[in-house]
Amino acid sequence: MDKYVLVEYLSSIKTAICETFKHTQRIKLTSFDVSNHYIILGTNSGGIYIFKRTPCEFLRLIPSKEGSTVHVKISPDEKNLAVASARGLVIILENFFADLNVRPLLFTEHEGHAITVMKWHGNSVYTGDNNGKIAVCSVHAKLTKAIFQTPSSTLMSLDSSIVQIDTYKNYLLISTKTRTYLCDTEKEQYKQIGKKLRDGNFGACFSQTDFSDHFDGCEGVRKAFKTIEGEDSFSSKVSNDVRLYCSRPGARLWTANFEATVLSTYQFRNSLNVQSSDLITIESAKDTRLRVTKFDEIEISKDFNFCKVYLLYKNIIMTYDNKGIYFFNVEKNNIVCWSHAFDNIRDVKILKPHIYVWRNDLQINIISLQSLEEIVINTLISKQYLLCSDLCVQFNEEVFALIEKSKKINLISILRTKLKELEENDLLGKIENILNKLDEYYKDQTVGLKFENGIVLVENQYSAQATTLPENIESNFENLDTNKDLKILYKQYVLNKTHKLAELTESSKILTNTNLDELPSLFESFIKYVKDKSEEDATLWCKEQLLKFVSKSLYNFDQLKPPTVEALSRYFLDLNNYKTDCCKCGFPLPRAHKRKLDHYNLASKLFNYTENKQEYLNNIPLLYKINACELALNLAKITQFSDKEVFKKVLFTMTYDKWDDVIKLYIKLSQCQCLNCTETIDIDGLLTWTELGMLMVESIGPKNANRLVTRYAQYIPKGELKQEFYQSCLFSMTCPNQGVAVKFVEEVRAAGTSKMVFVCYN
Repeated sequence: MDKYVLVEYLSSIKTAICETFKHTQRIKLTSFDVSNHYIILGTNSGGIYIFKRTPCEFLRLIPSKEGSTVHVKISPDEKNLAVASARGLVIILENFFADLNVRPLLFTEHEGHAITVMKWHGNSVYTGDNNGKIAVCSVHAKLTKAIFQTPSSTLMSLDSSIVQIDTYKNYLLISTKTRTYLCDTEKEQYKQIGKKLRDGNFGACFSQTDFSDHFDGCEGVRKAFKTIEGEDSFSSKVSNDVRLYCSRPGARLWTANFEATVLSTYQFRNSLNVQSSDLITIESAKDTRLRVTKFDEIEISKDFNFCKVYLLYKNIIMTYDNKGIYFFNVEKNNIVCWSHAFDNIRDVKILKPHIYVWRNDLQINIISLQSLEEIVINTLISKQYLLCSDLCVQFNEEVFALIEKSKKINLISILRTKLKELEENDLLGKIENILNKLDEYYKDQTVGLKFENGIVLVENQYSAQATTLPENIESNFENLDTNKDLKILYKQYVLNKTHKLAELTESSKILTNTNLDELPSLFESFIKYVKDKSEEDATLWCKEQLLKFVSKSLYNFDQLKPPTVEALSRYFLDLNNYKTDCCKCGFPLPRAHKRKLDHYNLASKLFNYTENKQEYLNNIPLLYKINACELALNLAKITQFSDKEVFKKVLFTMTYDKWDDVIKLYIKLSQCQCLNCTETIDIDGLLTWTELGMLMVESIGPKNANRLVTRYAQYIPKGELKQEFYQSCLFSMTCPNQGVAVKFVEEVRAAGTSKMVFVCYN
């Protein structure tokens, strides 16, 4: 059985929150949500506090006049925020981060009742209240829907308070205090799962998570759904692999299918007599050591019941109550891990692999349930070598057992070298049995292994020697019969002198059949072969071939040896040096974003993988496109890079004040001055005033954009603001989604039709 460990990650989140609220004793937290970039906190004053998630820091406050918030939910694309007030109102803040003057959409389907659940799915947010009502509110992404369809409606009125809503494709799974229902939003019908009632805060979830960004929700719904009774058909085309989990009294779970039929019952009562799990605490420092907290509780209380349930991993279900948090394996019908280290839990949010646990007042803990393999490898990748070694000592037997099961555990061979460098000989001695077993096991696995290209592996491919530099990769291999392969590659080499894109089937087969970790060695041999045969240097050709081959395959770099990735990175930078696209000071020039780059997808993967991102940006400033969010932190740099698509990626971070600063920088840049060193530069590729204006319309709305344009009118050359800008402003006034309006104008102009825009207003 896989070994799982419970981990708490120490962060600055508590400090940042306490610092923000230290002078406002009357303001209390009433709700929270977490997304990739943000932590959202709702308060009893109605104010919404927005924090950057990592590193945690306060960004802005959105005030509200609708009273205390009971729920906040950020949309999957992080553009819209749904807020439930204590009065039963649903408020949706569109483009909430970018627009200083947020225009709230107000929905009153639940007015007078307590909203108990909110759940985003696509462009729609589903809500449930204590009276059993289910409603949907939609943020329209499509212009026709925005004009012709009602953005909210009541879907169902059920028997009791709504406890939990989960979504999968076009289905809703709704759990009330007494029943669970499966709802098909396309057919506008729903059916009760099972027949036995219950009474309590029992939840339900799907066995798979749907991350689709294209689901349109119930934007077209105008009437209440119909219920299907008894044995009536509720047919579905959903895969049989997807199941529904429903909480039941007595520590039980039902599993059901998409016919709303109960298939089986899991009984966990007999597996509750397990001792509380140890808690591992991890800090971010490289030299941090292992901290393990043990607890004395020997079993879970007999009155335990599943409450809300969440799918954490495949077959792993998480639930929590006021006392603690619990993880169950439904396939093996046992408890994986549990802890009462975090009591007084008010809510949890899952952002895999992390779980954010909100407790009373301002306390938020970040925890994670990880397999032992994951935490060992993750600490190794984070270069926390002492912590990784401590884990191997703490779980010596379990790590030892992983050697024959895991495909990744061999990576810890590097600890022998790293601990010697750190002069941690005592610690090294405690894990010597694991390292020796690794050497022995992989040596036995690889001796005499013959590849199709004639190469025989005679040394342990996972030994500490795998940490040597890329030019020494070939030292791990003995080439027994490569002349035939080298001759075929030579034919390809000669052919490419006159036909650069031509490929021989035989040479392609050699590359395909050779393990990527062996290719640098093969090309090294080929370079020597060509040198001896024709006194030519084939290094450049070999680098091009390797990058071309990897670009086609797009390997998972985590599965490659570090020396191989280092070689790929070095080759790529050798072949792609565009430092002339930077000013002497290192700032990107406007023309950098127009550069056409071979193997762009490979460049993206290498850039995201490497730790030395600045080296890539200095050589290939085009890659600022990939680093858009970080680039946005430096307004001067993003302005000088001058790429419309990069601006579009970060529009949600741009406020009125930031656009004001961007215009000032743009005026200076228009005078051919570098925004970093003031040297004279080439501004070919600079955004036009029209393009800049349309970006502002999409980001902060037409009124704010016009206000800024008017303020700096004296600096705008006559005729530089084209009609597209004014058309975007007019169109945005009638369209609830500014991005849709701007895109519509752009598409019409691209099609060469200007009159089409005004048809909408006649």
